[in-house]
Amino acid sequence: MQSEQVVYSEQQSQKERPLPYANVDKLVSYNAVYAHKCDEGCHTIKTVSEKLDQYTSADKVDFLIKWMKRFPNSNISESDAAQIEVYLRYEGLFNLKCNGCHTQEMVADRLDYYAGKNQLDFLINWMYEMPNSDITRRDAIRIVNYLKARYKAAEEGLAVVKKTNEAKPPEAQPATK
Repeated sequence: MQSEQVVYSEQQSQKERPLPYANVDKLVSYNAVYAHKCDEGCHTIKTVSEKLDQYTSADKVDFLIKWMKRFPNSNISESDAAQIEVYLRYEGLFNLKCNGCHTQEMVADRLDYYAGKNQLDFLINWMYEMPNSDITRRDAIRIVNYLKARYKAAEEGLAVVKKTNEAKPPEAQPATK
């Protein structure tokens, strides 16, 4: 049995829609909704991480959420969906701007180091000032808020999707006859 291919069109792109501003406390709240509805609700961290990479990199978070809402047991309300979408779009921005140049391991190590010194603002502003970083001032503010929310959620004991080596999809195996 073949798995169903998800196909989406250009007009479904989020790129035309601006990313709304959300402060750290709002993002912590959105993270909690996301964690409750997605991580704890139905999926493992591995499953969520694999799908998120696919959809956030293609800027199709809204499509993914609409897809999940179709299932009767998802219990995702319109309000939940809106909050999850904003949270995941912030995560997508972070992944695009930071993991576009650096490995996930390098980013994670640097984030932990600077978060421990309460200097996430310094780190992101430093990257913003790097030539060719492709990080705007608005991006920098949003990335800092997103990262502070992730660390604050972790301190408060809320579930946060953290990418680990075990969350990577398995390597393709050679076909056998």
